[in-house]
Amino acid sequence: MTLDTTLETLPAVDAGNLTPYQRRMFWTQYIDWTASASVEELEQLQAALDNFTTHEVVPISRLMRQVLADEQRRRQLPATLVSQLEAANWPVAQAHG
Repeated sequence: MTLDTTLETLPAVDAGNLTPYQRRMFWTQYIDWTASASVEELEQLQAALDNFTTHEVVPISRLMRQVLADEQRRRQLPATLVSQLEAANWPVAQAHG
């Protein structure tokens, strides 16, 4: 799989239409998680997201929704981040339905 086709293979998720509240909720949880994450968890997140980057600039909230929608790729994310987003009712459930 090439970088150019990575996002094409992710499930279609309407992540571009997040409400302002959903965007704030994501960033609140993401910043809170990064403040308490271990170095290993931060490296795991970096490695997971590196697998999904393209030559386009994609908001991390959109990328995270797409990654969370794919169960195999979702498992590559730090479990603590996924759990924190789910606990905050961030639109994870809609993404992996």
